[in-house]
Amino acid sequence: MRRALLPAVVLALLVAVALMLSSALARPGSPAVDGAARVEQVDTSAYPAITLYVSVRDEEGRPVTGLSSADFAVTEDGAPVELAEFAGGGAAPVSAALVIDRSGSMEDDDKIDGAREAAAAFVELMRPGDRAALIAFNEDVELVEPFSDNPAELNAAIGRLRADGGTALYDAVAAGVELLRDEPGRRLLLVLSDGQDCSARFDSCPNEFGSERTLAEAIALAQEAWQPVAVVGLGDRAAAGQSGIDEAVLRRIA
Repeated sequence: MRRALLPAVVLALLVAVALMLSSALARPGSPAVDGAARVEQVDTSAYPAITLYVSVRDEEGRPVTGLSSADFAVTEDGAPVELAEFAGGGAAPVSAALVIDRSGSMEDDDKIDGAREAAAAFVELMRPGDRAALIAFNEDVELVEPFSDNPAELNAAIGRLRADGGTALYDAVAAGVELLRDEPGRRLLLVLSDGQDCSARFDSCPNEFGSERTLAEAIALAQEAWQPVAVVGLGDRAAAGQSGIDEAVLRRIA
């Protein structure tokens, strides 16, 4: 991604995030089914009460709104389950973990500037009741800012990010999943990276500066936790090396 394209990319991010906040999150590891309901997230934090977050799309893939509890039926082992509460319209607060790549490769083509601007744009979209936490990573994964509903605190943490060191992307994804695991309500994991984990590269980035987990292990952890992952790729799709982007890895994570 060249700097000249950043405004359009950020605009696309805003649209994508707005849709996720107002309709549904994509279930990890499950393709969309047009014209059907799909369970997007399962919240068991208040067990035995269980909250299901469900999206419904028409045959064109557009979100269906205006539904009521009468439009849904839930069964367990074939037996009907009573719906204790029902709410629609995506009004529930969101707990988000922003996982931002601050490795040395992010310094090329001002990718770190793009990450900071995209994260700040997300913070600007937060509504009352929404919270976000900031995880930054190079060869180390650090919780830079715990969950906060204060935009000034979040933006200050984002502004302090500097690019340096290796890249432990897969470990950072796993850290985001673990951070969100016990959060009640709607959860969003947003990863901003060029996708270049040192453990999978063979040039100037030694394996020891990469992740201890594999890509498959990080994805399996997210699936087990029913944790949707949204990914923003930062880099030049036409470039190789540190200026580029590992789009295949980012697509697998998303």
